[in-house]
Amino acid sequence: MISFTLPRQSAFLAAIAITFLSACGGGGGGGSTGGEGGFTTSNTNTKPQISSDSSSSSAKSLSSTSSSSVSISAASSSRTSTTIIDTKAPAPSANLTSEIVLSDRVILNWSPAVDNVGTAFYKIYRDHAQIDTVYASDNTYYDFDVAAGKTYIYSISAGDASGNWSALTNLTVNTPELTVTSSASSTSNSSISSSQASSAANSSAQSSATPDISAPTQPTQVIKVSAFSTQIDISWSAATDNIGVTAYKVYRDGVLLSTVSNSVQNYSDKTVSPNMSYWYGVSAGDAAGNWSSQKLLNISTPSPIVAGTINLKWLPPSQRENGAPLSSGEIGGYEIRYRAITENTYKYASVAGNQTQIALNNLTGDYIFEIAVFDTNGLYSNFVSITPQ
Repeated sequence: MISFTLPRQSAFLAAIAITFLSACGGGGGGGSTGGEGGFTTSNTNTKPQISSDSSSSSAKSLSSTSSSSVSISAASSSRTSTTIIDTKAPAPSANLTSEIVLSDRVILNWSPAVDNVGTAFYKIYRDHAQIDTVYASDNTYYDFDVAAGKTYIYSISAGDASGNWSALTNLTVNTPELTVTSSASSTSNSSISSSQASSAANSSAQSSATPDISAPTQPTQVIKVSAFSTQIDISWSAATDNIGVTAYKVYRDGVLLSTVSNSVQNYSDKTVSPNMSYWYGVSAGDAAGNWSSQKLLNISTPSPIVAGTINLKWLPPSQRENGAPLSSGEIGGYEIRYRAITENTYKYASVAGNQTQIALNNLTGDYIFEIAVFDTNGLYSNFVSITPQ
C-alpha cells in the first residue's frame, strides 16, 4: 500500500492508502460518467489546487523525472531464440608487467586477453590467493597491500561471461627496502653563501616531489533509481581521493558508457532492452589519471506494456493528516495523471469521489502513473506514484 496526503479544510491534511489490481485483472467501477474505464477523463479541470502541480489543463510540462517512477510490465509478443553454450575459455593474458614497484605499492599492467566471444573479467591473485576481480576494460591494477623488501607472485586469469577462465599468467615482483635519508649532512665548507643554500633547498624540494599514484576510493554505493524496459537510471555516492576526484566512468557489462565530471553522480542509460540483466559499474578518477576499481550493481529490465488496458485500484482516505476523521462524503474525487517515459507531458483522468478504481486503455510502452485526491472544497493532495501489478 502507498500513502498520500489530502489537504484539510483550514490547513489539515489527510492520509490515503492505495492498492492496485493487476494489469490484466479487475475492471472499472459502476456509476461512471463516461471516459476511460467508465470514468470522466475530461482534460479540463477547474478545481482549485494548493500544490504546485496544477491539473487545470490537459497536459503539463514535466520539469524533472520523478525518482519514484514506476515501470509497468505486461506480456510482450512471443519471441524465439537459439542459445549456444560457450565452453571455450579465453587465452591467457599476455605481457603481465609491473609498471611501478615501490616499497608500499605495486602497479600491474597486462595486455587484453583474447576470447572467441569476448573477455569479460580478470581475476587478480597475489601469492596464489585471489585479491580482486575487475572488468575486462581494466588492464591496470593497483595493489597497496604490500610491504617493503618482500617477494610477491602475481597472477592474472581472464574470464568470459559464461564463466570460462583461462590459465594463469604469472609475474614475480620484489619490493625495494625502505631507505633512510639523514635529515642533515655536515659540510667542510662553512663559507657556503646564502644564494647557494637557497638554490640547494629548492633543488632538494623539487627532487622530493613525487607523482600522485594513489587512486580514489570506489563510490560507496551505486543505486537503481528506476528500471524500465528501455531505460535504466542509476546514481552513486561520492568517492574520495587524497587530492581530489575529478571524474567518474560509467560501465555496463564491462563496456565504458560515459565519463562524467565529479559534479555528476547519476546516469540514464537509454540503450537497454526488455527482459535483460545488466551489470553497471562506476569508477572514480583523479587528475593524475588514477582510477578506482568499479563499484558494481546488477539491474534487470522488465517487459514492456503491450497495447491494452491497465486497471488501477486504491483505498479511500479515512482521516486527515492531523488524525481527524474524514468521512466519505468529504471526498470530492481523485485525479490520475500518467505519461510515457519518452514524453514530457501528462495525460489526465478524473474519478468521482465514490469510485476507487479506473481502467486506462490503449497504452503501449513504459508509463509513469500518479494519483491525487481532492476534497469537497476543491483542495488537492500532492500527486504520488501508483503501481499496477
